[in-house]
Amino acid sequence: MDTARTVSVACVLVLSAILFPSIGGIDTNATPEVLVESYTVQITDAYAVTDIARVLYNPSNSAIDHTFRFSIPRDALISNFSIEVDNLIYY
Repeated sequence: MDTARTVSVACVLVLSAILFPSIGGIDTNATPEVLVESYTVQITDAYAVTDIARVLYNPSNSAIDHTFRFSIPRDALISNFSIEVDNLIYY
């Protein structure tokens, strides 16, 4: 993997802070279920816009942790990252 690097995004930690401020702690034993996962890529000239969508179901009664992990080329960069929750976009 010389030409790629791994990027990890701990988005549910952010989501749990937004959605569940009154819940005390994160359940480290529960595992979220992936209900939907989709990828869309739009290439224009030298730019590629990639949209990664993942819908998770939390089977527990408390916040749980989930990490997105994906590889991108070593010389690539992420210029915008956002999370959409209940039709609200967080940057």
